[in-house]
This record gives sequence, structure tokens and C-alpha cells, in this order.
Amino acid sequence: MGSILGCWRMMGRNDDSAQKHIWCPFFEGAFFIELTEPIGVFFYNIYNSIIFRILYFIPFAILKTISLIIEWYYETFMINENILTSAGSRVIFVYIVPIVTILILAILLSLYEGMGWRILFLSPILFIFFPFIVAIYGGMYITNFKHRHVKALDRKQDRIENRLYKMRAGFEKEDLNTDLRVCLFFKHVSRKIRGYNRTLTNLRIPNPGNPEEIIKVGALIINQYGVAVWSVPHSYSYYFYGKQDSNMWLHSDVMEARSIENHLITKGNVPHKYIQTMNNPLRENRQKVNIIQKMIRDNGFQNAHMFSGVAFYYMDTDNSMVESGADEKVCNPTYIPSITRVWHKMSKSRLSRREIKGIAELFAKYQVRPEQENYLLIQQQEQLKQQALENTVKKL
Repeated sequence: MGSILGCWRMMGRNDDSAQKHIWCPFFEGAFFIELTEPIGVFFYNIYNSIIFRILYFIPFAILKTISLIIEWYYETFMINENILTSAGSRVIFVYIVPIVTILILAILLSLYEGMGWRILFLSPILFIFFPFIVAIYGGMYITNFKHRHVKALDRKQDRIENRLYKMRAGFEKEDLNTDLRVCLFFKHVSRKIRGYNRTLTNLRIPNPGNPEEIIKVGALIINQYGVAVWSVPHSYSYYFYGKQDSNMWLHSDVMEARSIENHLITKGNVPHKYIQTMNNPLRENRQKVNIIQKMIRDNGFQNAHMFSGVAFYYMDTDNSMVESGADEKVCNPTYIPSITRVWHKMSKSRLSRREIKGIAELFAKYQVRPEQENYLLIQQQEQLKQQALENTVKKL
């Protein structure tokens, strides 16, 4: 078993006609590539440079470790007469252990849809471009570090979950738990948004066009760049798939969006036990945005740029595939601060502090505390029905 690092050897004379040989990195002497000047000198100098040794230290160390492990096992068990004293030991150490090891490695490489096999086949390319790959992923890590508020919000989500488990019997219903979770979480999210803003959560707004209809809004985030209307549907799925103008979307708590898409391509609209359908949440939220925008304009605030967002509390945003417009988004709530910053750059108008307060006061009366939701909803519906009845009597 030869050195994992390979070796260069000078052959013949030390003058300009000298030749250099590079040996196979795993099995020294198995074969070699003969390179003549000036190519040989060029690669020989690169290989022996300090920069090369530093940049490729990790891949060389990995290959060296693998080589040492194989060499150790071969010399300790497979050719050691003290170990192979019986037929049983020969069968175990020469056949069974290597076969079992190969099977385990094959299983591990097959995980995550065969990602290990793909990496193994691409290993020569990964080895050659290792410094560039490290630079790219290093840049991605630094970028993610800049968005460290997402991790902070994840921790806040966990604390809210733990807090909910300690609540008393008044919060036993799942829908109330979800509304309380959203209320607590959006208050924390508002602190991550730069500049003066007002955040209203858990709103129940009567539809001016249909007094008997109550519009449920998860949160309104109002700042100088406009008004963001966020809906928070009750869903425990992780993965979502849908087009911007489609009537129906698909979601699953098991299958990632890529698997959902593959199912659609291969099976069409054939039902799948792990895939469920839902109405397009963006389309539903656009209707709420239009109603809220009309109410804002009717009260004298003409310059508010409207944004539409749908936040699924358990959504895996990175492994979902949802299509949305420039001023709308579907995501996990932890992405709201970064999305808000993108929307700030798109805004075509500015609201003054007085206008922000005025819009907040307009909708503050529609906020509902989650533990009082059922009572207040029934009360609002009864008042609306009574008003409708009185209007009917007056017309008669």
C-alpha cells in the first residue's frame, strides 16, 4: 500500500531534459504518468508549493486517513497468521467483515435519495475544485450569519411552544393555541424590523361589502414603507407546493416539494396518501388586502403601499416550492424581517409617523385576544345581524 499523497521522482539526469513521474496516489507503483519538461516542472512546482499543501490539506488528509485504515486492517487481520489461525477466523476477517462494511457504506451512501453516491462519483471534481467550493460555501455561511435573526426567531418559537404547554385549560383548543402563538411571535418579530412600526395581531375585521362576513387577519405590520397584511392559516404541514394563480395548492408533512412535483409529473392528479390539497392562500389573502386597502383609502390615507404575506408556522421554506408576486410572499414567520427589508426597497411611497399611527388606530379596535376569540366573534356576529335586521325594518 503506497502513500496517499503520491510522490514525484526525478528520473535520469538533472538537466533540462530530465523527466518527472507522478505516481498513483493509492497504490504506489501501480502506474505512473510521465510528464516531460516544461509541463513536468510546472506541475512539480505547484505540487511542492506551500500554498498547494495548505489549500488541499483537508482532501489529502481524508484520503490519507482512508488509506491508513485500509492498510491497518489489511496488515492486522487479512495477512496476519496469528489472527487467521482457523477457518472460522479466516471467513470472518477476510470475507464477512469486509462485505458487511461494504454493505453498511452502500446503505449510508444511499440515504437522502442517493446523495452519497452522487458525491462519490463527483469526488474527483470536488477534489480538484476543493478551494473554490470552500470559498463559495464559506461565503454562503457568512451570508447566513448576517441573517442570524432567523435563528434567534427559531429560538423564540421554541420558547413560545414551551410556554403554550404550560397554559391552563382555557387554551386547550388547537385554534386558540395557534392564534396565541401567532400573537406572541409577531410581537417579537416586530422588534426585528428596522424603523418605527406598529404591529397589530389577531384581527377580526367586518367586511364593509358584506357585514355578516368577518375577515380574519393574522397580523398587520405598518411602517413608513407601507402596510403588510399577513395571514397565518392553521396548518401543521412542513412542505408546500403551488403556483401563484392556481386554484389549489398541495401540502404535506412528509414529502418535500420536489417529491410532490415528481408525483404530479409521473402520476398527474392521482391522489397520494401523504399529499393534501388546500385553496390558494395567496389568492385568499389578496382579497383581504383589497378590502383593507379600500378601508385605508376611505379614511384618507392614500399613499400606503400594500404587501401580501402568508405565514405557515411550521413551513420548511427552503424545501417548499411556492410561486408568488414581487409584493407578496409565502414563508415561515422567521423570514418576515428579511422579506420586509426586501419590500422596503420596492415601496413607491412613504408614510409619515402620523399616518402610521392613524392607520394603526383605525384597525386597533379589531384586535382580538386569542383567549376571548370565540366570545368576541359571536358578539360581533350578533351585532352585525342585529344591524342588518334594523336596516331591513327601516326599508320596510
